[in-house]
Amino acid sequence: MLIDDRHKELKVLDFSEITKRRFASWSLRSITLERWMTKEPELKKLMPFKPYEWDSNEWQKFLDILQGYYEEQTRTGNVDTPPVKYSTLGVTLSKVVGQHQAFFLIQTVLGLMIAATLLWLIL
Repeated sequence: MLIDDRHKELKVLDFSEITKRRFASWSLRSITLERWMTKEPELKKLMPFKPYEWDSNEWQKFLDILQGYYEEQTRTGNVDTPPVKYSTLGVTLSKVVGQHQAFFLIQTVLGLMIAATLLWLIL
């Protein structure tokens, strides 16, 4: 991770011997913090997700919650499958558009009016 340019401002959270891997069969991947995770009362306390602002013990709580998710995935046989069935891009777009529907509607109407005016002037 130290040589990988994608990782910046690394912070050592714990420097101790690892006696047992907590996530033995998980490969490196990202997890989208979706609605199912924000329903977890302990995780809700850590939202919005800003780990650099957490107290020293909060990262341990977060890992414990992920461990519970991992164990549930192992029990159901879904280890290393994406936790969501839809694309993250789609979720992001729906959140952005959903929050700004009036803005997009007004911009669309104004754009159509400009196009109609230009066509009227040209013809």
